[in-house]
Amino acid sequence: MGSIDEIKPWITAGNILGEGPIYLEDSKELCWIDIAGKSISRSRIDAKGGREVYPLPVISTVLAEIEGRPDELILGTENGFALWNWKDKSFRPLVDIWKNDPVMGKKSRLNDGNIDCRGRFWAGSMIGMFGADETGNSSLYRLDSDLSVHTMLDGISIANGLGWNSDNTVMYFADSHDRTVWAFDFDAESGSISNKRAFYIHDGEAVPDGLAVDADGNVWLALWEGYAVLQISPEGEVIRKIDLPVSRVTCPCFGGPDFDELFITSAMLDPERPVGVEGCVFRLKVGVRGRPRNRFVMGKGVTAQDERDSS
Repeated sequence: MGSIDEIKPWITAGNILGEGPIYLEDSKELCWIDIAGKSISRSRIDAKGGREVYPLPVISTVLAEIEGRPDELILGTENGFALWNWKDKSFRPLVDIWKNDPVMGKKSRLNDGNIDCRGRFWAGSMIGMFGADETGNSSLYRLDSDLSVHTMLDGISIANGLGWNSDNTVMYFADSHDRTVWAFDFDAESGSISNKRAFYIHDGEAVPDGLAVDADGNVWLALWEGYAVLQISPEGEVIRKIDLPVSRVTCPCFGGPDFDELFITSAMLDPERPVGVEGCVFRLKVGVRGRPRNRFVMGKGVTAQDERDSS
């Protein structure tokens, strides 16, 4: 891929904590979140560096498209799940995970997540903005189409990247605190996971962050404080390292007309002390193809939280 100096930002976004990139195939746009900056951005991939940025009322962390609802996204937030509407730029709460646990609700937020092959939204939580306050007190949740929330895994510290192998029999899930990407047997029909084992353990100061899985089943893993994205084989072996000119690499995703481009978000954290191109979005040809991300399937007649509360 060339030297680190040859990799230039695609968009100089200045994100404080850029995260959650997804490629919107229908509109040919990349969309992502600035968690600490409380904003959502999108940019057409045929444009040269331009983007639209909109403020969000709460900390939001991860996003996904919704099947049959092209004007909306579903977001993971500090409270649970919410809807974002592109037409009127509106934000509407959908599910409050911690509604009945206000103590945990004041401390927790969702972090990374993904949609499985049956349209269910998996998202993990963490304590505080950067997860340093508590360890082992967070969970992995699954949001079904009827908006029921299921706790799938406890004892998590910093929930991060999540994805599935090519035939949807294995789920990958990163806990940054453990420096580990875990693998589980995945049952698509029931949405259950079992047989937890270590898939990849990172040796060093950097920690696993977001991830994406390509069409061949390789896992592409961002390294927070690691200046890199790793390509890891289905057997858990590092087969490529892409060096980047930023330390806080947060999340990759595949996109482009042929899904052969890797888009990567990053963070700078301290807006008063920007360092080089920290917080930018990168766009690279990596010689492999990814897969379109699944869309959340929302049940018929399902409404947002504010509509349910007022009925």
